[in-house]
Amino acid sequence: MTQTVGLGIIWRNPKPPHRQQRWQRINRDSGAARYMVQELVLSSAGPFWTLTSSLELLSGGRVA
Repeated sequence: MTQTVGLGIIWRNPKPPHRQQRWQRINRDSGAARYMVQELVLSSAGPFWTLTSSLELLSGGRVA
């Protein structure tokens, strides 16, 4: 017999952290556009932007 455990939220932050993000275009080809997604990090040395992910947008229809 298998037992499952239910998940639930036990605490919700009433003041969730606000994230400041920006997208920066790396390059654009004829069929694709590439972006870097950066997030502002606040540290004791001062604020700086860090890379969180990269994204590639392709144009066109469906591919079989």
